[in-house]
Amino acid sequence: QCLSPYGGTNCDSIINVCTPNPCFNNGICVRSSNIRDGTYECNCQNGYVGTRCEYGKKKRDE
Repeated sequence: QCLSPYGGTNCDSIINVCTPNPCFNNGICVRSSNIRDGTYECNCQNGYVGTRCEYGKKKRDE
């Protein structure tokens, strides 16, 4: 088993951590500027929060 972000038979290829998209609810995956560290952030659509946009915001009563 290869450590992220490496893949392939000999763990010598860098895989795209955003494929498939790890973000929920149409969040946009953005890879770290240092591609070798294997990290990403999810930019959530309006109404969603969480590391992977997994939570819907509750609307407050006005």
